[in-house]
Amino acid sequence: MPLRFGLFLLLALLWMVPVAGAQEEDVIALSPDEMFILNQINRSRLRENLVHLVPNPILNQIADFYVSDLETRPINGLGDVFLTRDGQNFDTLLTEYGYQRYPEGYVVDFVPLIIRDFNPQQVIDYWYRNYNQTDLRSRRMIREGETLLPVFSPLYREIGIAADFNQVTQRYYYVIVFAAQPNVLPVVVTQLPEISEIVTQVETRDVILYVHDERINRFGSEDIIGGVEYLRISNSEATLACNFDPQLGWRSYENEIALTLPDEPGLQTIYVQMCDDQGRSIISSTQVIYDPGLTATPTVADAFPTPNVEAIANATQTAAASATFYAPYQQTVEAILTATASVATPEP
Repeated sequence: MPLRFGLFLLLALLWMVPVAGAQEEDVIALSPDEMFILNQINRSRLRENLVHLVPNPILNQIADFYVSDLETRPINGLGDVFLTRDGQNFDTLLTEYGYQRYPEGYVVDFVPLIIRDFNPQQVIDYWYRNYNQTDLRSRRMIREGETLLPVFSPLYREIGIAADFNQVTQRYYYVIVFAAQPNVLPVVVTQLPEISEIVTQVETRDVILYVHDERINRFGSEDIIGGVEYLRISNSEATLACNFDPQLGWRSYENEIALTLPDEPGLQTIYVQMCDDQGRSIISSTQVIYDPGLTATPTVADAFPTPNVEAIANATQTAAASATFYAPYQQTVEAILTATASVATPEP
């Protein structure tokens, strides 16, 4: 399994109103390499006005499992990489691990990559540039004819990432999972200048809140919220009846909201109550530590600066670059998925 470090991020304390009960996410843990991949993906999504994908512990576990499964396979005989070696499909794993499905089924996509020379600081750029190759498409792109990269789909809200380098095969193994589940609309805190990075600790009170919407069941159902019409932000988990009244703090839905935290240092919980046009409501929450004496520390991106791969690929004026710093970008991919993955065969 990839070595992980703790990323303290308490996500999405959610429940239906008036249905009782709550769902609280586990602590999220991503390795530095996986955090780098996450930030690259979210930086791309923001350029398309899409809210960040939020790490989910179940999806992370499944991604870890899948990487381990792939590492047990011979490089020249991977088989169908959209199934585990014992024939389980992804929906089976989601059920086994307890991820929630919509009435119509799971909303999920994933891509497994096995690559020799493209490390975590390079692999997303490489994928973007070459995804039209059959062997670089996600499961839905292969089997359902989806043409949009899952990174840029507004349907997904959560992500699972696993990345590992195998010393025996000398390959990088990546599995990235994209998914959404009913009544889980994560809220994330970011801060200028790097709004693509989800933060858990801030030095100043001015933050930017990003709020997901429901893009799958736009009209809702008895127990599932529809498209969010309006919301209110509070420091209390108390709920109000859905009634758009600005004097009570209600505001029209926006996916990006500038917010000033209370001036009390320490752990702060931000609650967002959301309502659809039928009065269905959920509350999402996130936590952040406000520490006015916080000393800035290098980010993962600072530690692993990434050259502009697109510019490198298009540059032809010198040959020296490809022989020195940019040599890892040369396309020496030996195994990325398999021919069986390109066959739209029904899953068991």
